[in-house]
Formats: sequence, structure tokens, C-alpha cells
Amino acid sequence: MREDTELARFQALLLELLASELPAEEIRTRLMAHDDARPFADYVAGFDLRCVEVAGRITRKFARRKGDDLEANAAPTSRGPTAPGEG
Repeated sequence: MREDTELARFQALLLELLASELPAEEIRTRLMAHDDARPFADYVAGFDLRCVEVAGRITRKFARRKGDDLEANAAPTSRGPTAPGEG
């Protein structure tokens, strides 16, 4: 259960930083310095800054705020073609 909490805190921090419009290098630097990212330091150290930049753009375009929390919008899903007899 502790791992779930650590992951949730890291994800919230990452999402907040990606939405912040900070440069990619600054996002990685802040993650590396933050206690909530410490269990994931090796992962963060390997971030490709170009990918962080793109992730930030995508986050700013598709994430929304709910109260004070930032959450990703779920993309609409399509079930594809309907089987015969289905509406």
C-alpha cells in the first residue's frame, strides 16, 4: 500500500510540474530535488528532455483542474463497429 501512495504522490507532482510551463530541464531538476520523487530518482534521471517538453505541451492541452487538483482528461473512447443486433 505504501508503494501506491508513493506513486500517487509522484504522479501528482509530475502532473503539476508538467502543467507549469517550466522548461523541461527545470522540471527534471525540481523532480530530482523533491522528496515525493526520491523513490523514482533513477527513473527521473533518465528522462529525455525532449519527451518532457512534449509531455508538458500535452498536459497543458488536455489536463484540467478539478478543485485544486490537476487530472488528465480521459480521451473519448470508441467501441468500434457494432455487432449485428447491438444498438
